[in-house]
Amino acid sequence: MDYYTDVSVGIPSHQAFVSHIKKQWGVQEEDKVEITAEEINFIVKTIREKLIQKTNGAHDEMILSKLFKIFDVNKNGLLTVDKLYAMLLQMEIPVHKKYLVGIIKKFDTSGNNSIEFGQFLNHVLYNPYK
Repeated sequence: MDYYTDVSVGIPSHQAFVSHIKKQWGVQEEDKVEITAEEINFIVKTIREKLIQKTNGAHDEMILSKLFKIFDVNKNGLLTVDKLYAMLLQMEIPVHKKYLVGIIKKFDTSGNNSIEFGQFLNHVLYNPYK
């Protein structure tokens, strides 16, 4: 840790530091990862099944509303990528963050890059084959 602290002092910006570390460690990240509709549908199906399992088979708006509100930490009525990630971790659904953007795009009909409760409810409860 001390080594990287010392190295960071001589590097002018965060981006330059990240670039330096990636080069030293040989890390290569793909900027845009293509995710198929089948992968997204599988993850959504897994979310649905896990919710049904966690609620003992109850298809209840109230239970989903409580779950949604727990992870809507700033109470703005929206689930962002980070909030959705936290929800899925809590539900023991290991999903790489790259898929969360695809899930949000699938659920989001208003174009605000997040999931509103009605959208969440529609995909998880009312229309499970979307």
